[in-house]
Amino acid sequence: MMRRILIVSFCFFTSILSSHAQLNSELVAHFPYNQNANDVWGWVAEDGTEYALMGLRNGISIVSLAQPAQPIEVAYIPGPNSIWRDLKTWGNYAYVTHDNTREQPIGLHIIDLSFLPDSVVVTNWMPNLEGLGVLSRCHNLYIDEFGIAYLSGCDVNNGGVVFVDVASEPGKPKYVGKANARYSHDAYVKDNRLFSSDVYDGNLSIFDVTDKSNPILLASQRTPFAFTHNAWATPDNKYVFTTDERANAPVTAYDVSDLDNIKPLDEFRPQATLNQGVIPHNVHVIDNYLAISHYTDGLVIVDASYPKILVEVANYDTFRGQSGGFNGAWGAYPFLPSGLVLVSDITNGLFVVRPQYKRASFLEGKVTDASTGEVIANVRILIRKDDIRTLSSDLKGEFATGFEAEGNYTVTFLAEGYVAQTVPVLLESGKIKTLNVALESRLTNTKDIENSLFSLQIAPNPFQHNTFITVNSENQHLPFTISIRNILGQTLLQVKNNQLNIQENDLPKGFYVVDVELGGRLVARQKMVKE
Repeated sequence: MMRRILIVSFCFFTSILSSHAQLNSELVAHFPYNQNANDVWGWVAEDGTEYALMGLRNGISIVSLAQPAQPIEVAYIPGPNSIWRDLKTWGNYAYVTHDNTREQPIGLHIIDLSFLPDSVVVTNWMPNLEGLGVLSRCHNLYIDEFGIAYLSGCDVNNGGVVFVDVASEPGKPKYVGKANARYSHDAYVKDNRLFSSDVYDGNLSIFDVTDKSNPILLASQRTPFAFTHNAWATPDNKYVFTTDERANAPVTAYDVSDLDNIKPLDEFRPQATLNQGVIPHNVHVIDNYLAISHYTDGLVIVDASYPKILVEVANYDTFRGQSGGFNGAWGAYPFLPSGLVLVSDITNGLFVVRPQYKRASFLEGKVTDASTGEVIANVRILIRKDDIRTLSSDLKGEFATGFEAEGNYTVTFLAEGYVAQTVPVLLESGKIKTLNVALESRLTNTKDIENSLFSLQIAPNPFQHNTFITVNSENQHLPFTISIRNILGQTLLQVKNNQLNIQENDLPKGFYVVDVELGGRLVARQKMVKE
């Protein structure tokens, strides 16, 4: 059998590596094709050799990773022209769907992999299912731990999931049942719990499929962009993660431990490309990490060990073009024993990536009023290390976030009517830091200020060089504090006096707030501008 080998020279390898964005990951190999690719899966032979199974526009490519840095195509199986292919394995067999009605349909490709790397044996399965008709094409499939294949988006059962036994007689599927006749784009199943991504309904449907002849719908959950593309659960079926194949849509985490009360926990979007039209495609779960094929963002690895806070910890971008649209990474297979991740890029082919799986550092807390104990919503929170991240407390006064890097951070809390507070925190990898903050209220009632015995004068204002700040009071010996703060709430100058002379070099050009406090309470405030 003819084989195709790609030997990556050092210079070419370095060029590819440096031209793609990456975080905590390295490119091991790149294998291009002369046609567009779609999904990817992996398989391990009895001798431990790892293989990539690539869906292509006109067939299936099988690539040996015996030497991961030098991938070799050991088999190519031609097939009908199709944008969509999906591949899964059971034992020594691969099962491949295609979704195209313009050419001769073939049902399922069944590929016997047991003779690799020398050859493969291919058959097609296009059965006439009793009560359903001829199954000639499907969009997706998943095979559970019992060897039951769940076919989604087929041309029977109105696209609803069809159950097929591929374990009893390897290579000879047997129809055993079906879910409701509602179009399913994709399925994931564990412990007889079926998670069906009903893309056109915008719902994640959850079934008990213990009895294949009588599946029971347990719950349904609408996803944020109402275009539920795929779902994957944790091994205990307690949490599930979904994608909506829409621009700027999130990967969403749900607590499904109580199906009568499904709880959305967090929504993940890559920070670097927020609001740039990036589309999440498929998500997989491995060891409480998410491996996401994020189209124009490539492979994205997210720490999901604390599903309330999803944090990106690694990535490798396979696509060099602009963000947004249906380009870039189609699939990502993270389950090889070597730890390599296979990424299929639509126009750039197969990427073999080695990510560094590391735990994120988590921060959460609550903001309350120091006097009343009531929660404070919509507090602006600025978190600084190498850059600044901004978030807000929710209606319960709570906030939650996380970072790829551990270390020392500063957290500033800004709320109208409250004294700004900055707190240093040490965040550690794999740990959750709880930071509860009580903000001191300011005296902001206009009448209270007007009726007080204090007045604030800034002259000149605006100013270019110098200005003079004076607090007038009947008792000039009161312990006033004059504070100059920037628009972020940071205190730049502060004196305990009733006068402050600002020199030319004290402040850069900009807008400022002058606060006068007495006994920790705001008694006067004015805006100040240096031109």
